[in-house]
Amino acid sequence: MKLDKIFTALFVGLAMAACSNDDEMTTGVQDQSPVTGGTAYMSVSLNMPKSTGGTRTSGLDHGSTAEQKVGTVLLALFDASDICVGTKTLSAGEYQLTVGGTPGTVGSAIQVPATTKTVLAVINPNTDFQNRCVVSAGWAAINAALATSVKDVIGTAEDNFMMINAGDATTHKALIDVSGYIKKVGDGYVDATNAKVAAVADPAVIYVERVVAKVSLEEASGGVMVMAPGATCTFGDWALNVTNKDMFPFSEIVTPIGSMSANYRKDNNYAAGEFNKSKFNYLTLDSNGALPADFTTMGVDKYCLENTMDATEQKMAQTTSAVVSAVYTPAGYTAGKSWFRLLGTSYEALTDLQAVYTTAKTAVTDGSASDLQKQQKTLCDEFYVRIAAMATAQSKTWNASDFASLDIDEMDAIVNGGEASKPAVVPDPIDPVNNPDIVQDLGVEYFKEGTCYYSILIRHDDAVTGTMELGKYGVVRNNWYTLTIKSVKQPGTPWIPDPTNPIDPTDPGEDNDEAEAFLAVGITVNSWTTWSQGVDL
Repeated sequence: MKLDKIFTALFVGLAMAACSNDDEMTTGVQDQSPVTGGTAYMSVSLNMPKSTGGTRTSGLDHGSTAEQKVGTVLLALFDASDICVGTKTLSAGEYQLTVGGTPGTVGSAIQVPATTKTVLAVINPNTDFQNRCVVSAGWAAINAALATSVKDVIGTAEDNFMMINAGDATTHKALIDVSGYIKKVGDGYVDATNAKVAAVADPAVIYVERVVAKVSLEEASGGVMVMAPGATCTFGDWALNVTNKDMFPFSEIVTPIGSMSANYRKDNNYAAGEFNKSKFNYLTLDSNGALPADFTTMGVDKYCLENTMDATEQKMAQTTSAVVSAVYTPAGYTAGKSWFRLLGTSYEALTDLQAVYTTAKTAVTDGSASDLQKQQKTLCDEFYVRIAAMATAQSKTWNASDFASLDIDEMDAIVNGGEASKPAVVPDPIDPVNNPDIVQDLGVEYFKEGTCYYSILIRHDDAVTGTMELGKYGVVRNNWYTLTIKSVKQPGTPWIPDPTNPIDPTDPGEDNDEAEAFLAVGITVNSWTTWSQGVDL
């Protein structure tokens, strides 16, 4: 029985973007063709976007050299039933690489199966995903949620970015139909040579996108405006909070609706009822009180897995945010020196607050205390328990026995001692046996050496302005979000912001649009796809 010979040229366009408009995809071209049920060929051309040396001007920046780097090129071929009928890892000589508009050497033709209908192109696939792409595997199994880390899909040196089909421009399906580009011997072509030539001359186009989002944080070019007269705020290191632990290799596209101006996507915990605290990475101190290694200086860009949610699920505990540290100094205070706040009143020195505590404690003891004094004493006592526990955990010198005997030097020696300001979860004081635990009220805020933290919820699409409207929040693959801090209203929290419910881990938290903002932020999406967000803190 004579086997038909099939040929196709497949061009893969690489779309490198980060935070802007989805139509800013850059192209990199690949031609590919495997074999199944007969003999077939394709040639591959990778057309990489032009790098502009780091300039993030919308529509011009196509990614750094590292973000465009092509290592492994994997082609997976599927039949009409979305069953994998062949895979091929291409060597450099099997595809053409075009960088910055300069074409490389033309690649050779590649055999493809006769039953090939659709194609998946993956650049720099991680090992776990590559192991899934085997003959006879169905697309649904190949594309199941993949537990991974951001380093596993961008490389330890951040130069091995995994990229995958962006999706059909019309249907938004992952697998691209190339059946119209298949060239068969005997079907208009006399021999293999003619079929190969025809395939190369009639390429199918596939765009690929990076599977991660990119986030940058910066201060406004004219400086950050501090709203409180005489106060100053100096920003320090920053990190991403609430990042996903898994991803779909290809995520379903949500086309623009309502006020949306750009495509959105569905991740593995997108819908209502799918929130699970264990699926996210949250910033926490280590056992010695040290900040996570995620914190780096402003100006160092960060990457994360896609994290999206349905309109009603835009909640704080499942929305990726940027957390930035700062030294906030109220008017008249000494920069870099610890200060305190209790019930809205600031105290420059610990001794000033201790005087308030002593007066309140005396009044409580003799029965003359007002409700305010009772509250002051309770909150100071609760803070003492928390700060003393941190000192013990870090094996610090500690001579205090209550709030009145606290020593500022001993307190300042505690690593990230401001974390003691965070209300703790404690047994219910009325009925600890039968009632659930409670969260203490906000009490003493200890701004150790002036340090505080601000949380910035990342908005995907600035054109979406309706309350809790779909596509407003989240980070989408191949989008680059630039957060620009414009102004500061007040100090942040002395502890790393924690959006989770410490009592109920199934609670995704309050609506994003209900959250109080301390910063004014502008978001810009760059190409990648680029967005800018102005932030008022």
